[in-house]
Amino acid sequence: MGGDANHFHGVVVIVNSGTTVDCRGDRPVAPAGPQPRSVGAVMAGFKSAVTKRINEYHQTPGAKLRQRNYYEHIIRDEMELKNIRGYIQNNPLLWETDSLFPKIGSTE
Repeated sequence: MGGDANHFHGVVVIVNSGTTVDCRGDRPVAPAGPQPRSVGAVMAGFKSAVTKRINEYHQTPGAKLRQRNYYEHIIRDEMELKNIRGYIQNNPLLWETDSLFPKIGSTE
């Protein structure tokens, strides 16, 4: 993925978590202080690590990145996983048609 991407997709696999999971469906997740060892805590740690690496790369220590919420979806079976993996694999091919794709010569 190039440096101008506005988002990415991924699958987080939780194995033997030992906790009950709320499986009522898809929901956007708001940043309100994640519970320890939760998906929210994993995402907070990931976003923190990504921010640090990007700032190291751009030599901008301490700079804030605009990182909105994430979308959480529980994958319920192998067919759904296969479809989601296909979507993730093919999504970059559509980047140039995205409304947030940077236009050549644009100052945005």
